[in-house]
Amino acid sequence: MDDTATCTGCGEMKSLQEFYPDKRGRNGHRARCKQCGYAYARVYARVRREERAAQSGRIYKPRPYARPKGPRSPEERLQLYSVPGNGGCIVWTGARHPSGYGQMTVDNETRYVHRLAWELANGSIADGHCIDHLCGNKACINPKHMQVTTLAMNTHRGNLYYHYGAEAVPPYKPYRPNETPRGEIRKMEKVSAGVAAAEQKRAERATYMNLEEAGIKLGVTRERVRQIAAKHGIGICVGHRWRFSNADLELLVQSRGKRGVVQVRQEV
Repeated sequence: MDDTATCTGCGEMKSLQEFYPDKRGRNGHRARCKQCGYAYARVYARVRREERAAQSGRIYKPRPYARPKGPRSPEERLQLYSVPGNGGCIVWTGARHPSGYGQMTVDNETRYVHRLAWELANGSIADGHCIDHLCGNKACINPKHMQVTTLAMNTHRGNLYYHYGAEAVPPYKPYRPNETPRGEIRKMEKVSAGVAAAEQKRAERATYMNLEEAGIKLGVTRERVRQIAAKHGIGICVGHRWRFSNADLELLVQSRGKRGVVQVRQEV
């Protein structure tokens, strides 16, 4: 069996490896080689699109290539997907993380755009450090608006309102450890409010009385207090334990008042 065949497209004698296999073709392969078949398929597809456009009364417009073939470099993508912003910012218009920082895929790895812009301009970032935006704009990729700091310093600066916007990029003030960050202030306010509420609730619970104490104050048996409370829904019952406040005692007196009960309530 001959290992070569003549291509009907270019007319050249080529190896059968240059042809796609086809059971219906001669020698079990197609008549055109792979290169000619690809070019013919493109021309045929264009002719078919022109015919369909003519049938529907439309004008066929071929799609221009948006960009040359091949992947773009990170530098080209940074220039392509960014626009000038206020105060000298260069705003990233591509994909963004829900936190607001731009993202880009480089070598099958998702990278933050601002870190990539800094590395391309100034070199790698040391371990344990992060990029802090002086302008406060998370989408900015201008290396002049960035500074390498530690995560603790970056968080501390953000808590002390160091960012004033991109129109005027101020120099950072020195680190002031004596100042309490706003996050700590809010945390302390929440803790103090929770402690106050717990103390108030504990003080209210201290004034509660059980069935026996309520019966002594009302001058009746504890079983009678339980019957009245269960009938009218007075007090707090958790399992078999009853708790009554001073307001509950007044409701008990109104529900089942007696002379002795009223006198005891007045003495209390």
